[in-house]
Amino acid sequence: MLKIFTIIIILLALISSIFGCESKDVGYSVLVGCGGTQSPSLLMGPESVTIEAKAEIGGGGGVIGGRAYSNPIEVVLTFTDGAAAEAYRYGQVQITTARDDKGGDLEIIDISDRLPEFEVINHTAVDFHTNELEHPEDGFSVELRFFPVNGVTEIATLEGTVTLQTVNCDKVIRIENLDSMIGISHIQIDDPLLEAMGDFSMGFNDYVTLSVSGQEVPDDLEVRIIDAQGNIWYRQSYSSSGSGKNKSKEWGFAIPDKDLPGAWLEIVPAYNSLEIPFELLEITIDQ
Repeated sequence: MLKIFTIIIILLALISSIFGCESKDVGYSVLVGCGGTQSPSLLMGPESVTIEAKAEIGGGGGVIGGRAYSNPIEVVLTFTDGAAAEAYRYGQVQITTARDDKGGDLEIIDISDRLPEFEVINHTAVDFHTNELEHPEDGFSVELRFFPVNGVTEIATLEGTVTLQTVNCDKVIRIENLDSMIGISHIQIDDPLLEAMGDFSMGFNDYVTLSVSGQEVPDDLEVRIIDAQGNIWYRQSYSSSGSGKNKSKEWGFAIPDKDLPGAWLEIVPAYNSLEIPFELLEITIDQ
């Protein structure tokens, strides 16, 4: 009888190991607030931001709204210093005036390839075409495209606004001791601090994932991992589905196991915002 019992225990341990449910000293903790030394929660004023613009005649073309175009006017706005350097996300880009040197109004095609309402400023992201960093270290860039106009050599006036956001650290919920879960393919993260937003789980098989589902999952929820050196690991994958009572989201991070000791994950449900107005004059269009 003892022998049979021993065999059963061994088989159960083997099954648990295969399916990632092995008995392991999991010591994660769930806390409120940003961890470590991070960017300020409040942004400096609009006057702290330096704004520059470059324009050129681009290549290619397409069709938008049933209207064909080729060789659009491409503009890159670069926001640096002050609040731009502090910002975690940017969005709600509005162009209120765009006028060429002939006195005509320029018509916009899109903003940063149809920018979502807000975009995390990933300072490690590389442009697919140029192989250069998409954003400067002390700020971010926004790309605009306008319908082409024959004979135009300059954008006489470009006015608008962009909204910058920093993480509201008072609302952040962080999960620490991530390395205690290395090798576990699925673990439920149970804590009263998370219950109001949904059911959370994580996985740690070569790729760190955080999943949430439920009725009250915030639409604007963001997640990031920060390692012991203070480096931000941005999500490599993201999916969102459902509505009402069946909403679900998942974030994936390609952070190696060796970087998990001392790292923590932050769930960001709220932000501090600042609107930056801009007015740029006489922007030469490189032909």
